[in-house]
Amino acid sequence: MKKVFIGFLFLLLVVLSDICVGGITRKVILNVPDVGVNQTNSVQALFHRKADVLVLGPSTANHHYDTRLLRDSLRMSVYNAGFDGKNIQYSAMVFYSFLQRCKPKIVCLDLGPSMLSDEWNGSIGEMNIFYNMSPVVHHIINERATSVQKIKLCSNLYQCNNSWQWLLHAYLQHGESTTDGYRPLDVVSSNQFRVKHMPYEQFRVDSVNLQYLDGIVNKCKQGGVKIIFSVSPSLVITKRSEFERWIRNYAARHGVDLLDLQNDERFLKHPTLFYDYTHLNRQGAVLFSQLVSELLKT
Repeated sequence: MKKVFIGFLFLLLVVLSDICVGGITRKVILNVPDVGVNQTNSVQALFHRKADVLVLGPSTANHHYDTRLLRDSLRMSVYNAGFDGKNIQYSAMVFYSFLQRCKPKIVCLDLGPSMLSDEWNGSIGEMNIFYNMSPVVHHIINERATSVQKIKLCSNLYQCNNSWQWLLHAYLQHGESTTDGYRPLDVVSSNQFRVKHMPYEQFRVDSVNLQYLDGIVNKCKQGGVKIIFSVSPSLVITKRSEFERWIRNYAARHGVDLLDLQNDERFLKHPTLFYDYTHLNRQGAVLFSQLVSELLKT
């Protein structure tokens, strides 16, 4: 009987600890300073920010859409919610969370093969920390989670795993970001990049990710929100790209403006605009954002 009682007390202690960890962590997260890293940008995008122009996509969106230039050019507020290595599932999280606070006038969605294939599906696990903080996040994670994962997600300790390091880093930083989610990449003075050629690029859209893309497009159309797609410049040229053909057809079918700069000579002839083979530096981002602004003004 004594062992049962001790076991019960231990279990109760674990449950209470888990509840306390969850409550404290949620409060810490919601008040974390905006220091301009991926994780604090997520907090801003999912819970706090409002803007006339919402930028979605992976690292190319995050590093290429200069919010300051777009704000001054369009005379609208802009927030860049791009996140390195995240696919359309994360973009959907931000999009639907944003709609709970405000309706943007424009949505800019930067797309690449990894955004819509199954390549980055596993990266959504990094959002577990927001599982009990947002019905939108809860729903999207549950759509992909296995039965075992759903059981694990009942634990706040499991959800908060690997989160304290970036939270501590954010609270120790001095000053907050003023770039509204945009994270510029430095100019590399020793840049020796040259165009690379690939004969073929295979692409297969993930059916669930396609549903998320359809959902964003349809919601924008229904709500009178202008949506554009962009394909960012790259120094890797593919002679036969299945993705490029697919996204062109998709945009045409759904009446979405597409700014395809993947093989645009304004960038290819100037490798110094690149930070690496697939990302522009801050100078390249200025040119990219100017072209986006021109499209949005038409």
